[in-house]
Amino acid sequence: MSSPTGSQFTSETKMLYNLGNSRGEEQSRRMQNLESQGICIFCQKSLSKDKIVYRNHAWTAIYNDFPYRGTKLHLIIVPDSHVDDMSKLTAYEQSGLWKVIDECKEIFDITYYGIGIRNGDFRYNGGTIYHLHIHLIVGEDDPKLYQDVRLRLSSLP
Repeated sequence: MSSPTGSQFTSETKMLYNLGNSRGEEQSRRMQNLESQGICIFCQKSLSKDKIVYRNHAWTAIYNDFPYRGTKLHLIIVPDSHVDDMSKLTAYEQSGLWKVIDECKEIFDITYYGIGIRNGDFRYNGGTIYHLHIHLIVGEDDPKLYQDVRLRLSSLP
């Protein structure tokens, strides 16, 4: 699979979004619209500046527009490189991930969290977007609002 940079894709690029894994009509509509324009929502030119929490040399942490149910905080950490697997990043790029996580923990005073990373073909890993991204999830701790957080890690096309 090709690894285009920026927000525009070439004719050789495979699909950008897996609509079958969307979590609602609004998310599906947004993905269809972006797909028709050849735009990856996680490529740097597409990131909404008002959603950026922290940025370093290779990664950007943003608020998730479609947080999982049961989350108190749901951030998405996105590499600048448009790849589908952590192993396709350089060691330098990979190392920047831990700094972003540390900064997010400090910014939000996080004392507990979970991380979800899907790698490879998103038709089979449960993902919706063909661009590696990491979910940093803080579950709800209010007993009145609490529910288990579910992160899909597999699916069939």
